[in-house]
Amino acid sequence: MLIGTGWRLEEKIAEGEFSFGYRAEHELLGIEAFVKQARKRDEATAEAFRREAKILGTVSIPGIPALREYCTVEFKPPGAGVYIGKSPQIPCIIMELIPTGVPCRKLITPDQPYDTRATVWILYRALSILNKLHTRYNTAHCDVNPDNVLVDTDDGYGSTNIVDLGLAMNLNGSVAK
Repeated sequence: MLIGTGWRLEEKIAEGEFSFGYRAEHELLGIEAFVKQARKRDEATAEAFRREAKILGTVSIPGIPALREYCTVEFKPPGAGVYIGKSPQIPCIIMELIPTGVPCRKLITPDQPYDTRATVWILYRALSILNKLHTRYNTAHCDVNPDNVLVDTDDGYGSTNIVDLGLAMNLNGSVAK
C-alpha cells in the first residue's frame, strides 16, 4: 500500500492507544521512515495529528524525529462496500525512523537494571532535548514516559530520542498550534 508521495508500508512496528506505527520505505528515494497512522477517524484525532505534524515540521532538535510528510489515507473498514461521494480519511504522519531505538521501558527493568552511568547519560540527553523544546519552541511534550524515550544501545551509552508529541502544549497553557 502506497501512502503520501510514494511511501510503501513495510511492517507494523508499534501500536499505541491512538495510533499504529509502521516502518516504511519511499518507493523512489529508497529512504526509510516511520509512519504514524491514526486508529480513529474523528475530528479530535485528526486535529491532534495535524498539531503534532506542525510541531514536528517546526522543531529542529537532534533527538526529536524530523517530519517527512503529513497526509491522509482512505479509511476502509473490513467488509465496507463502495462509498458514494468522498470516502472517509484518516491522518498519517511520516517522520524520521529511529531504526535502533529501544524504549526505556524495555531497556531498564527491575530484573535487569541498566548501567548507572548509562542511565544518567540517557536522562541527561532526554532533559537536554526537552529543555531545547521548551526554550527554543515554547512547547512542552506532556507525555514523557519510558515508552516515548528511545535509546540506541549500539551507540556507546546510547543516543536518546524523544518521540510522540501528540499531547504537546504551548507553554502559555494553550494547546500547541
